Amino acid sequence: MQAPVRTILAATDLSRAAFAALRRAALIARAHGAALEVVHVVPAPPRSAAWDELRAAFSGVETDLRRSVAENLDAIVAQIESETGVRARTTMLDGKAFEQVAAHSDATGADVIVVGAHGENLTTPLLGTTAHRVLRLARTPVLLVKRTPAVDHAATPGYGHIVVATDFSSDSARAATTAQRLFPESSITLLHVFEAPFEAKLAARVPQTTLDAYRQRAFDEAHRELESFAASVGLSDAPRLVRHGSPSIRIREYASDTSADLIAVGTADVPRLQQALLGSVSLDVVTQAECDVLLARTAAS
Repeated sequence: MQAPVRTILAATDLSRAAFAALRRAALIARAHGAALEVVHVVPAPPRSAAWDELRAAFSGVETDLRRSVAENLDAIVAQIESETGVRARTTMLDGKAFEQVAAHSDATGADVIVVGAHGENLTTPLLGTTAHRVLRLARTPVLLVKRTPAVDHAATPGYGHIVVATDFSSDSARAATTAQRLFPESSITLLHVFEAPFEAKLAARVPQTTLDAYRQRAFDEAHRELESFAASVGLSDAPRLVRHGSPSIRIREYASDTSADLIAVGTADVPRLQQALLGSVSLDVVTQAECDVLLARTAAS
């Protein structure tokens, strides 16, 4: 039996995209009878004598701006409460967004961190990258909200069809169990996309019939592994599908073709340089998928 969902943490930069995330977070909290925590992080200026002097000179202006931000935050939370009946507790923090959100997640014991797809000002980093940074620090699952949920679905979180993309790793397993735990009423399909080892090099060296047989063996093995994975995460009755090709492309294609509401995917640590040059499946799904994305990784020991 899975542990109950107790705390939902929503991070907001007060943008429209972030409001969609707050509404989704409130719907999840309502469905589980969980507490809703809302955090806004004020970027901290560089530490230097020049900045300290500037802040001292304009301390009154800074105080007024912080008061205005707090009032906006309270107004947004009040609107969410009027729509969903869920009352949130708000917190304002200073520093780097991903560090403070991760720390607040640990402090509150959040079951999931909910964030919007992007901010509205040019100084806000792509939230897909921020979500990965939060996940790397907190290891709390991160729900990236791209679509604004309708209020008339307030009785449930509102995801009809979830695609769990798996590579059979422990991170994928956590993505699958997290999706079930947060959205027990949703329909889940397990999807594995494979490329046979050395396939591209073999294509130029062996007959097509040999290559087809090689792919078929890889396909059959993937099916067997997917059945074992389904059993291990308690989804033996869920539809299972194996596709051949580029994982990031096929995952997005399948989600689009089936009008999936959510893609759940595991994500491992990817060095920053590798992300910049090569990307990763989860990062590509975050930035390119049209639906919401749930990122999860193995909890820290």
